[in-house]
Amino acid sequence: MITKTGQMYYLKGDEPKNIQTFVVSGGTMDMLLAAIDEAFEQYQPRHPNDKITSVNYCLSFAWKKLERDKAITSGKTAQPITRVRSYQIINGTAAKLGLTEIGCHTMRKTFGYFFYKKTRDIATLQMIFNHSHPQITLRYIGLNQDLMDEAVDSFSL
Repeated sequence: MITKTGQMYYLKGDEPKNIQTFVVSGGTMDMLLAAIDEAFEQYQPRHPNDKITSVNYCLSFAWKKLERDKAITSGKTAQPITRVRSYQIINGTAAKLGLTEIGCHTMRKTFGYFFYKKTRDIATLQMIFNHSHPQITLRYIGLNQDLMDEAVDSFSL
């Protein structure tokens, strides 16, 4: 459990990766600690025993603070980012993590791939992507290639 009084908290699940992404994106540990304080100050439990149990909850405050700070230091008011700027941010972060050929479209395809793997609902995915045929959606998310790779790998004479 994370508490403001300074008790030990062990990170779990995807929390270390999320903190690393925050720091790589320009955030600092001081900013994260300030966000944790802010999260505790603004937290209003619905039930008497409710507590903040995740760093991810506090990270949402840290991301907002980072966005505000970047807008202030650039001399601009907070505005929605453009498609080009979103590509630059994603590609820059991917490069820092050692990944290549990553863009905005990659996230769309990745969402589709994992949505299908989890639900097996190609009709809903077809509607989400506005595709005219389920086969187009399967090819788009790369599932046809996976099926062909598995078939070739399992084939032997």
